Amino acid sequence: MDAPLEVTWHAMPVGEVVKRLATSAEKGLGATEASARLQKYGPNRLPEGKKLGPLKRFLSQFNNILVYVLLAAGFTKLMLLAELISKRADRFRGFAALPLQDPDAAALEARRCVADLGFVGALVNGFSQVGDDETVVYLDDGQYRGFWTEFANLNRPFYLHPRDPIASGSRIYTVTLGSLAQHGPSVWRQRRMLSG
Repeated sequence: MDAPLEVTWHAMPVGEVVKRLATSAEKGLGATEASARLQKYGPNRLPEGKKLGPLKRFLSQFNNILVYVLLAAGFTKLMLLAELISKRADRFRGFAALPLQDPDAAALEARRCVADLGFVGALVNGFSQVGDDETVVYLDDGQYRGFWTEFANLNRPFYLHPRDPIASGSRIYTVTLGSLAQHGPSVWRQRRMLSG
């Protein structure tokens, strides 16, 4: 049974394949015949490719013409944007994005961005997640008093970026008699406005 490699096995009827390979569709090869074919043809395994190190594996993810086009387009856009901003520095300014998980650090960063880097103001999300994804701290919490005092002294605009509530916290946005009794209507309205 020497089966030529040029045979289009996939296009043959099952019965013809079984006949040419001298096997049984129900039982397969016997142990003796399987051992003999293993000796003759070797294991039914693809050769292992060349192993790549982690850096080469990472860089190979970018080996694609579409990635090259997108990188070139992004770089070109950044260069054009930088040129436009440098020509009109009086018109284009930046807002500092402040993470408020640490209010003291956020206050220092706000001062640094405004005083040292020339930013015109700051933006923050409507609430912060502190510790884990389910622990939410709103900006009306007492720990932010120092931050608000410091930012007010900067006398700069403040952009409050709305964000979607976390799944477990979305219940406070549902107006029911229970939620009004639990949180109070004013807290509900304020937090709804502050966080989107």
